[in-house]
Amino acid sequence: MIQIGITGGIGSGKTTVCQLFSLRGVPVYYADQQAKKLMESYQPLRESIIKLFGKESYIGTTPNRSFLADKVFSDIDALLRLNGLVHPCVSADYQQWLQKQTSSLCLYEAAIIFENHRQKDFDAVVLVVAPKDERIARVKERDGWSEEKILSRMNHQWPEQKTRPLADYIIENKTPNDTRDQVASVYQSIIARFDLH
Repeated sequence: MIQIGITGGIGSGKTTVCQLFSLRGVPVYYADQQAKKLMESYQPLRESIIKLFGKESYIGTTPNRSFLADKVFSDIDALLRLNGLVHPCVSADYQQWLQKQTSSLCLYEAAIIFENHRQKDFDAVVLVVAPKDERIARVKERDGWSEEKILSRMNHQWPEQKTRPLADYIIENKTPNDTRDQVASVYQSIIARFDLH
């Protein structure tokens, strides 16, 4: 099975691009969404996070996201320790998901593939980019975050000039029609490149 990574900064439009691939019958594993689910549902992970950050990191079985965000986005070591707990669980979950797929092509969507040096785990990586002001506006509308919080999150992700040279494909997510055309082009290129006809 050909595995393609889909990545990009917060608010770049990764989900939109993945949905367009899904319309072509390509299954998508949403790593960041699954991480949130596993932090809630997988007891060993929950216990490890509580051991690391204290009882305040959970409200019942629900992660205290604002508490954890304050901890990890002001302390890079804390972020690395949290990722060190969550990422192995997500990787194991992804492998189980892969076993159930019958498609010859699948996508793995995650915000920080390059930052975690994961690009070697995929046959190719698609980078989704968008103008910074549009990204900020999208996240404000979607999550109700302040601009300060969005910029803080952006500062923990690599800038576009660092990720662009590492990507196999780049999709400029500016207008819906243009993005749709680019996804079609990238899809056809992947099919041809890996002989998936």
